Amino acid sequence: MARANRHSLASRASIALIVPAVAGCGVASKNYYTRTSPVAPTTISAQLKILHAQQAAQAATVRGRVARVPAGTVRIDDSTNLGVLPVIDTAFADGSPDDAATPLAVSPVRAFQDLCDGQADIAMATSLPTASELATCAANGITLPTSAGGAVRPFQLAADAVVIATRNEDTVGGDCLRRTTVRHIFQAGSTIDNWSQVGFADRRLVTTGRNADNDTYQLFANLVLGANGTATLAEARRDLVVHPTDAQVLDQVESGAARRSLSKAVAAALAKAKRQIRAAEAAAGTAANRRVLAVIARANAERAKTHKVLAPAEKAAIARANAKTDADAKKTAEAAAGTKLIESITASVTGERNQALNQLGDVGYFRFTYYELYEDKLRPMEIWDPIQEAASLAASGVATTATIGASTQTPIQSDVGGQLSIGRVVQFPADPTSPGAHYVTANGQGVTVPPGGPVDVDKTPDCVFPSAQTVESGVYPLSVRMFAFASKQSLARPAVRDYLAYVLSAAGQNLVSAQRLVPLDLQTENLEYEEITGRPLPGSGTTSQGSPSAGTGGATSTSTTPATATTPATAGTATLPATPSNGISGVDASKPATTGGAG
Repeated sequence: MARANRHSLASRASIALIVPAVAGCGVASKNYYTRTSPVAPTTISAQLKILHAQQAAQAATVRGRVARVPAGTVRIDDSTNLGVLPVIDTAFADGSPDDAATPLAVSPVRAFQDLCDGQADIAMATSLPTASELATCAANGITLPTSAGGAVRPFQLAADAVVIATRNEDTVGGDCLRRTTVRHIFQAGSTIDNWSQVGFADRRLVTTGRNADNDTYQLFANLVLGANGTATLAEARRDLVVHPTDAQVLDQVESGAARRSLSKAVAAALAKAKRQIRAAEAAAGTAANRRVLAVIARANAERAKTHKVLAPAEKAAIARANAKTDADAKKTAEAAAGTKLIESITASVTGERNQALNQLGDVGYFRFTYYELYEDKLRPMEIWDPIQEAASLAASGVATTATIGASTQTPIQSDVGGQLSIGRVVQFPADPTSPGAHYVTANGQGVTVPPGGPVDVDKTPDCVFPSAQTVESGVYPLSVRMFAFASKQSLARPAVRDYLAYVLSAAGQNLVSAQRLVPLDLQTENLEYEEITGRPLPGSGTTSQGSPSAGTGGATSTSTTPATATTPATAGTATLPATPSNGISGVDASKPATTGGAG
């Protein structure tokens, strides 16, 4: 089995040849001639020749570096921080004795740098490479697969998400929050302690979640608080109630502690009620006894007037009847008095209990897979991200506007919404435009102004519910997707294709699920697998549709990333949300954030 230890290449002569020393990465950007240079001046043409020669030498070095990777070795840079690769890599090595993957946890910048420098076969990331990183790849002769629309084509392997949830039995006055409002609720320095501050009901708001040493908090800090790298609790509000287990967070959100406290109060009230009931029953029995004895006394007096002499047996029968009448009367009176008091006390205690429960508004964050297990106990918040909404509408050919503060026009960028639209900029004239008018954005995106003018995404909520489909597709704003970027040169190597195929196989996706990540749906899984291997996914029940040959990395009709439209759409072709009134029922009514973007 061929293994390449990424941390000790220099100590292994057989592998050290894989990584020849190269000064710098990519193409040097310094000047090659200055006034103070001791080198004699040369013409611009000569300088360009030198530069081109250096670029060619660099590209040749990188190509040679890729070509000399030992067979069976897969070099991986992981910048996802999702924690699944070590498990997958171990299982892959156990199942493929001739192949071995060697992951290295790095930053996203380092991952793409290593990929473009030929130092890595696969860069695991959650976003697309930047234009400068792609330029480095191109300069080094490293080619990345692209979709039919020309965008870089990664392979999706898994997804994850954070769900913001309250208890399921009731509502805090709304179920859709703007993404920035979620950050404002949980971020350091937050003073939001009542749901009315975000336009919902007048109920107290208490936040809870996992400790900072847990991957749930790290994912939450990244997606909600905007933290980069390892986050600490300093990123969150000081009064965040943290717990060591998900079960304890669930218990608090379900108001378990408060319910137990209330249950004790109810038990105490019932204990007090029992004493009151016993006293009421005794008083009712005494009163009934007096009434029965009075009736018996009157019957005896009437019998005495007749001077009738009763036999002993008759006297005994009358005494037994009188005793039974007295006992039945006391029992009936006591039961009636007790029932009446119990109903009164129960109604009072239940009302107080419900009133207390209705004042609770604990909200916590959960990994999506944990929320799925307990969705009967949790009420998730739908998330509205105006930036994502604008990108999605623009991709559909619909003109939009976004505002920050006092209706200021602003560019919009997005890397979510299932569009992989990092770098997309959507900007429209500040003056109102006529319905049906066509515009082309700076990146060539054609859009049409719909009836009523451009859609104001700050006032037209697009609330997304967390589900397996919205998380896997990236439509849910608080989701993240795990992508594998591999160059065409790397994909030409069987070991690299074998590794990606393993992650997309049933065994690999089972490991994804076991690590609490969201696996791919079968259709996406099959498309990715067939593009890499040229064969249908085993057990998928599909046949090959003539997908690209393995190793080319070309993505045409099998691409799962929607291509961006480049021609203007006709007016009225897009289905748009109804324009809301100033008060949107059930939707976060807080003002747009003045910092951190429009959504």
